[in-house]
Amino acid sequence: MTLTKELQEKKVGKAAKSAQKKELKRERKAKNALQKSCEEKNITEALFIGTRVKHILPRTREQEQIPECTREQLQQKFSLWNALAINALFVLKKGDAAAVEKFIGDRVGTQLETPFLKVVLRETQEKLIQQVLSTVFKANHVVSSVKENYNAAAVESKVSLLRKDVFAAQQGEFFNWIKSDIARSSGKENSACQFEELAKQSRIQKESILKKIYKMIFKKSCSSELDLHFLHVQEAKIATKIFLKNSVKKKTDTRQIRPEIKIITGQGKHSEGGLSKIRPEIESILTEAKISFNSPVGFFSFYPPASLVV
Repeated sequence: MTLTKELQEKKVGKAAKSAQKKELKRERKAKNALQKSCEEKNITEALFIGTRVKHILPRTREQEQIPECTREQLQQKFSLWNALAINALFVLKKGDAAAVEKFIGDRVGTQLETPFLKVVLRETQEKLIQQVLSTVFKANHVVSSVKENYNAAAVESKVSLLRKDVFAAQQGEFFNWIKSDIARSSGKENSACQFEELAKQSRIQKESILKKIYKMIFKKSCSSELDLHFLHVQEAKIATKIFLKNSVKKKTDTRQIRPEIKIITGQGKHSEGGLSKIRPEIESILTEAKISFNSPVGFFSFYPPASLVV
């Protein structure tokens, strides 16, 4: 072996050891932070740190203490990083499922009104929003040609209260699934089934409340006008796509000119900072669908397209 090659190998070896030390240091730091958040019973912080250690946890030997079935079940019910966050709790409690169950249980029923947790929960219900909105559009007056009477202030107030109920139901579903998995991993099958049933009930409750919200909001809409006030951005995007599909000119429609369609986005008065978050998203949807539209302040207008790709 030449001297140059030997030096190169030593250099590579040192670099590998250095990288390994950095990784171990990063792992210890993350686990210490997570330990602290667990001791303080701050599950929001624990979940947040769990997202940051998602690339570390799979490589830790301690994770072998976590039942494989539990990890798989968690990953099915939540996004991967949420599963890893809960796995982290198992690791820190040294496989003590009962301690983790109590930790999670202490959080159930509390109103964790934090922006981060709201984002976590909102991410898990996109499919449900799609399903509920589709149902409301089919069964409600959104397909009608006539708008109903509408008191904006009253609707805004009621929707705001119902949103809190949705969040509470979503939170109940979230934690009951976790408690179910923990109970099952501890061999408590009856408890696991009870928690599963509670999670399902919370989901049904959440779906029912969302239907109420959307029916109230869409009283101001009809087949030629969609008003997106009081919707979250993701809801507005889904509603717009469904509305556009319904607006496509049918072959059986013999009218030469169909009524102009409006999608009302507002000017952002209800948004944080006074800037509309919905408007640019809807403009992007219309552009991608290759719809020629006018864009006065507060709404978009266009004629029904003959075909559509949304």
